[in-house]
Amino acid sequence: MADVLLNVVIEGVLNKLISLVAEEINIVWGVKEDLESLARNLEMIQALLLDAECKHNSGNAVDLWLRGLQDVSSKADDLLDEFAYEVLRSKLKKRKQDQVRSFFFCSCPLGFRFKFAHKIKNMNLSIEKVYQEAERIGLRPVEIVNMSNNPRSDRSSTTDPFVDDSSIVGRSEEVNKVVNLLTSSEKDGNKLSVIGIVGMAGLGKTTIAQLVYKNEKVLRHFDHKLWIHVSKDFKVERLLNKMVESLMGTNPNLTVGEAIDVGRNYMSILFRTSLLQVSEKDGFGRTIKFTIHDLVYDFVEEAAKESIFLVPSAELRTGRESLLKPRTLILSDGLAHDLPIVRKSLRVLVVDDEDVKELPTTIGKLKLLRYLDISRTSITELPNPITRLYNLQTMKLSNLQQLPKNFGNLANLRHLCIEEDGIINGKPCLLPDIGQLSSLQTLPFFYVSRDKGCQIDQLGHLHNLRGDLKIFDLQNVSNQEEAIKAKISTKINLDSLELHWDTRTRDGSTDEDVLKGLEPHPNLKGFTVENFMGQSLPLWMLTTSHPLVFRNLEKIVLRNFNKCQQIPPLWHLPHLNIVNIIGMKSINCISTDFFGWKNVDDASSSNPSGLGGDAVVSFPALKELNLDDMPDLKEWSGLMCHDSSHSLVKIFPSLEILKVKICPKLVSLPDGVWLNLRCIKQLHILQCNSLSHLPKDVGGLASLELLTVVNCPNLVSIPDIHSLRSLVILTLAGCDNLRSLPSGMEVCTSIRIFTLLGFPAIQPEDLHPLSRMIQVQGLLIGGFSHDLDYFPWPSYAINPCRVTITNNENKEFQHPFASLLSLVLWGWQAVTSLPEQIQHLSNLAFLQIAHFDGIVALPEFLGSIHSLEQLHIEDCKNLLYLPSAEAMRRLTKLRKLLIEQCPLLKDRCKKEIGQEWYKIAHIPEIQLLP
Repeated sequence: MADVLLNVVIEGVLNKLISLVAEEINIVWGVKEDLESLARNLEMIQALLLDAECKHNSGNAVDLWLRGLQDVSSKADDLLDEFAYEVLRSKLKKRKQDQVRSFFFCSCPLGFRFKFAHKIKNMNLSIEKVYQEAERIGLRPVEIVNMSNNPRSDRSSTTDPFVDDSSIVGRSEEVNKVVNLLTSSEKDGNKLSVIGIVGMAGLGKTTIAQLVYKNEKVLRHFDHKLWIHVSKDFKVERLLNKMVESLMGTNPNLTVGEAIDVGRNYMSILFRTSLLQVSEKDGFGRTIKFTIHDLVYDFVEEAAKESIFLVPSAELRTGRESLLKPRTLILSDGLAHDLPIVRKSLRVLVVDDEDVKELPTTIGKLKLLRYLDISRTSITELPNPITRLYNLQTMKLSNLQQLPKNFGNLANLRHLCIEEDGIINGKPCLLPDIGQLSSLQTLPFFYVSRDKGCQIDQLGHLHNLRGDLKIFDLQNVSNQEEAIKAKISTKINLDSLELHWDTRTRDGSTDEDVLKGLEPHPNLKGFTVENFMGQSLPLWMLTTSHPLVFRNLEKIVLRNFNKCQQIPPLWHLPHLNIVNIIGMKSINCISTDFFGWKNVDDASSSNPSGLGGDAVVSFPALKELNLDDMPDLKEWSGLMCHDSSHSLVKIFPSLEILKVKICPKLVSLPDGVWLNLRCIKQLHILQCNSLSHLPKDVGGLASLELLTVVNCPNLVSIPDIHSLRSLVILTLAGCDNLRSLPSGMEVCTSIRIFTLLGFPAIQPEDLHPLSRMIQVQGLLIGGFSHDLDYFPWPSYAINPCRVTITNNENKEFQHPFASLLSLVLWGWQAVTSLPEQIQHLSNLAFLQIAHFDGIVALPEFLGSIHSLEQLHIEDCKNLLYLPSAEAMRRLTKLRKLLIEQCPLLKDRCKKEIGQEWYKIAHIPEIQLLP
């Protein structure tokens, strides 16, 4: 394991070396040559690692050599990072200067340049010693290119550029001839020369090439050289890529974005092999957090035990300078004021302690820090020295009220993770000059201000943004031209975009122009617009022809459009999964244009989905539709067609959830669409005061699992539900004018949770169909006519009887709700008793008694419910007495009693002093709430 990790470290060091050598900077004479020499030495060391892997178990010598190499490699990495830090610091200083001149000489202290040159020379000496030690213990270099393909493949068929020339004689003439051909000044440097060495196997062709490769004259003549082994699998494109990758230190085919995708692919491989486990996903189903299996963690911990230090928090304040040189430090018990233990080698710092309120100014000394997480602290301000952490790539914060001045110096910062909505202590967190962070990829939000450095044009400089972005306070953008400066349409890696205006009353005169200028890129998957005060939408939201701005959209949320009278056409979007239309207060009609046509004749003449075939499809991928808070909506038009024509049209073929809520003027739901809902699982109809009936086809939704109809006071009928074979949860509440239950309930044997609440027009005899619902496990029932002074219960509730059912066979009929586990009884003022039938519920574990103001004492028969585990008594203002102590003790399984909003009973149940306390003292958990 150690040699594999070392190979990765060395590869990273080589990449940094190539980058530094390529910098157009004036450094101390000879350092560039030393850097190139360091790269060559590291390549030689890298070639030894494969042999070290094979001999890893052969003795302690290899282990000791690997430990020494790890120390040297880490020092080399630190040294190069420190140098890169100075280069970046110098660039930032140059940016502030007017004149153009050699920035490194003018910015970097002369002492540092010579100190760095000396360190590079010493590093080369250290690596040469490591190589000599490897030779002493018998390690031999193995060709590098083959390592990347198959570390354990047959090495006899590969070659490498390393050769011991002391044991070779008789080839000087041939070597000199090839060297002269390669280095001759007469050759045209613009033409590619190919020299072939031809001969029978075993004559020494490879040996000659090896001697040429390491010849001093060749080393001086060529800036770069590389050794490529050509196997039997000869592919020119692969070889060229290997050559470019070897020279540049990177894969020539990968952009920054593609490199991230490759990293995600690696994570996917680790997940498929069960080395990682999914811990959290976002709204688009993407994994955003993995965890590692305990067994894998133990293995990694064992493999890396030489690099892991567990330090008691007290040690952090001892000032012991030589304690350790960590690269990752996680503090969970306070933060030392001056970080005495921390060395410049630190790459990761995590502070996990809510008592920490500030960072020490010494944080600015951590020049190599890459990752800083203080999100689980109480830090509200960052010290100014933090702006000197030029290598910082990720910063996780919370409670931050404002970024420090010169925060834009953090040119390498890629991920700025702050509180999700940026509201800290009621104030927005402003991010001045955020546009200077040109490498930034993660920015959760941006508050627009008219202040300098906080205007929307700052976003225009952030070309690499990806993931989710929320833009707030768009009322501070003056016009379309200013909005365009954000360059939202060029941000190809954004997955989700949210645009928010202020909620305060305003005329919204600029909203339309601003929204026109914020057109997103077609790669967008999630789009939210909130508090838009314009009357019309921009053309890019209304078009249904190419190019489609929303062609990849999966979720759209339109919230609080107080003046807008348009709903954008969405029926044609092939990937749209979720539509939330909330608070569009000026919409009075959803026409058939919402589906993309007016009738079947129109539909048959076009195919909006582009899927081919005879049928046309509207909203082909939509899974969830939510219409909420539309106070003026009166009509939602359906598709007028004959039954025989349904095969020509597919509307919502993938819809699983439909919610219609707070539409007080809506008279009816659309016809002609319900038979298409073959996948629907949930239907929610809430607070639609004018709705008089549900479409009859609702009763044919065979896949429906949940049906909720709540607070629809003018509803007079619900269609037959006997065909709802998958229905599990049925909620009917607050329908004052509904005089009968839906027919077919008695044969709906799939129902497990049933709510029947607030039906003053239903008479006791109308509850007879419930007597056959023996399969229900959860029941909330009550709120019947206030003229009743008793609680109605379904028939056949006292004794079993024999009844004739539909198949004409005689069977014993059980108590209604015989399988009941949970029961909530919802009373009213006139009721003075509980239904006696509940004492026969032999499986009941939870009982809640609520809103029985007419009851003074609970009945003794409650003591017969021996299975009861929890008893909740709520809002019974006149209740004084519990059942007798004997009855309460018969409830042997009762473990929790909750009494809430029952002032008289609460006082009587006070511990030790209440008159009812002796009845309940044995219950393990008692809660008395106001």
